[in-house]
Amino acid sequence: MKNNLTKTFLTGAIILFIISGVFGAMYFLFSNIFGWVGLKILLTTITLFVACLLGLGSSKMSSEKGSINFVLGKLNYVLLLYLTGYVLVQVWLEPGNNDTLLQFSLVLGIISVAITHYSLLSGKINSKITKVSLYTTITLMIIVVLMLSYLVMSVIGSYNVDDTFYKLLGFFAVLDVTATIVTVLLKKVKG
Repeated sequence: MKNNLTKTFLTGAIILFIISGVFGAMYFLFSNIFGWVGLKILLTTITLFVACLLGLGSSKMSSEKGSINFVLGKLNYVLLLYLTGYVLVQVWLEPGNNDTLLQFSLVLGIISVAITHYSLLSGKINSKITKVSLYTTITLMIIVVLMLSYLVMSVIGSYNVDDTFYKLLGFFAVLDVTATIVTVLLKKVKG
């Protein structure tokens, strides 16, 4: 099942990326012809493309039955279905503003991206240094997820967030990206 699902998500991502790219380029030239409907079509293809990319990570994790990865993969499928539906309803039906639902959906989106991020790093690890790097990455990822969730709740909730918070978020985000790259390279070199 993993192979078929992975191929489906990958094929969907490629097709939607091409459609989004071509349509997006055409929209720049002919925005007066396409109007709002064209923009909605573009947003729809981009939304589905992102869902396919995140689904790739879920399909990898869902194949590992009997593990936490299996549960996370299935949870991410549910999040992706909800988020894709939410965004498409917002794009096409324009139901109005609901700050609480928007906050909830954005936090779920952050969690979905974090699960997919984790799926890219998970797998068999033999080396002690690679395990340390992986656990460091996961810790940094959790810090970034918590900070982004707080930011979503604060900004939409009209609370002020000072510059120090943004600096700390940038600090941990850069460390997270660095640790991710180091982990992937260590997995290639050390196993």
